[in-house]
Amino acid sequence: MIRAALMSVLLSLAACAGMPPAREKAMCAAAERFVLPPEARNDAIAALPETERNQLALDMVACLEDRDPEVRDGFAYETYAAMMRGNMLDTGTLRALKGRLLEKLADAAGDPEGFRGPFAALVLSEVARTDRLEPWMDPDERSGLVAAAAVYMTRLADYRGFSDADGWRHGVAHSADIFTQLALNERLEKADADIMLAAIASKAGTSAHAYVFGEPARLAAPVYYLAGRDFYPAESWPAWLLGLWPDDGLLRENAYQSEAALRRLHNLTAFGEALYVTAKASGQADRAPLADASLDFLRSLP
Repeated sequence: MIRAALMSVLLSLAACAGMPPAREKAMCAAAERFVLPPEARNDAIAALPETERNQLALDMVACLEDRDPEVRDGFAYETYAAMMRGNMLDTGTLRALKGRLLEKLADAAGDPEGFRGPFAALVLSEVARTDRLEPWMDPDERSGLVAAAAVYMTRLADYRGFSDADGWRHGVAHSADIFTQLALNERLEKADADIMLAAIASKAGTSAHAYVFGEPARLAAPVYYLAGRDFYPAESWPAWLLGLWPDDGLLRENAYQSEAALRRLHNLTAFGEALYVTAKASGQADRAPLADASLDFLRSLP
């Protein structure tokens, strides 16, 4: 009987071995259609009839979670960037694309591979850029984009950046890129800027992961641009920065005897340095308060 049972198990294993993987590589028909060098591909897409080109932009959303980085990043993202920077999409398509990407961002956890959220965020940063240069969103739409990006950034628990096998994910940096474009948008409202700063504060000093792929500089960029707006008085920056890890904050007492505390210290040091160097090097008077506050913040760290 034991022998029969063992044979049954072996037969089952053999059958499973012949089965296809549970998750096949996502298919991106558009990538197969435009197998061309980037410049030639962009020219071919620009030459498409307008209706076909706009439909292609909507169809490519599925490509953003393809497991092949050459498809996901090399084709889909780069094509989106070329389309939007080349003014190839009409406003209706941009609005529809934003809606589809926001749905993907809200359902980022539904992709166990971890590509959906980061690449929806990256393309949303390009969408936000189009509105910065030639406004087409109304205030509620812009605020909705801020809120969605803030929720995604705050809840993000997948800190994977780059791997040789998979390419980029980089959810923290890509959601910060949305904020950078919004911070540069002169139509941004202060209430939205406040939401952005709160989300950035939630990730700048995380103790869950030590950043190694440039995330602190990407998180610092929107803060730098917000410092150039008239939203915040000079005295607000020391308070905001010191609030990232107050004297009585968790993990601070034994900062050099805890992996979690050392991760937080590493991340906040990199964030503070990025802010200080950028603000100081700008030579702009309106960034001087941020530079001074950043230096004081760095000196305050354990």
